[in-house]
Amino acid sequence: ISKYWKEENRSELNKIYKQSSSSLMVISIGLFLCIVIGLDDLFMLMPKGDEYGAAKYIVIMLCIAKIIDMACGLNNQIFSMSNKYKFLMVFLLIAVLLNVGLNLVLIPKYGIEGSAIATIISIIIFNIMKYLFLKVKFNLDPFSIKTFKILGVALVVFAIGLFLPRTAMPLLNLFILCGVTFILFFLAAYKLHLAPELNSFCNKQLIRVGIKPFD
Repeated sequence: ISKYWKEENRSELNKIYKQSSSSLMVISIGLFLCIVIGLDDLFMLMPKGDEYGAAKYIVIMLCIAKIIDMACGLNNQIFSMSNKYKFLMVFLLIAVLLNVGLNLVLIPKYGIEGSAIATIISIIIFNIMKYLFLKVKFNLDPFSIKTFKILGVALVVFAIGLFLPRTAMPLLNLFILCGVTFILFFLAAYKLHLAPELNSFCNKQLIRVGIKPFD
């Protein structure tokens, strides 16, 4: 990134930006699907699971916030190595102040869920500010048609995961449901080349163990 900034090579910067976005989206959404499909069974295995189960939607909200952050790719790195790095600190300060303000307003009304909502809003605003600045100032954009393909595949796999039969044994459900969800999503991402860099990495590992790549 530093090299391309010095060369003012915007096309390669944009390429890295998009690649990082698609790769991080595949990884984060794949893990999120496994978490959300097996979350109820996980709480059932935990001591006082009923009490912790109340935090289900908080976990989901925080995961979504992290997915949004990762979907924006290496925006922090690209921003911090540009000659406009000072704006990153300004945006961060705004996000922190917004988070504190929202916590003061939402926690008294909604408790810990209010804190989760405040976190999501501040992360979204922080990334929107970085996205718009890099887009307007440098014409850099992490999103492409692959972004929508990844989301589409995720929705299909999630729907399949919801309708998978469950057993009376939570631990077995975790292995089966999360395993099937994991395999379906990452196999679809692999076959559809949603993150070519991940395909390249997987192919190298397959070749290393004597398996021919099948993408």
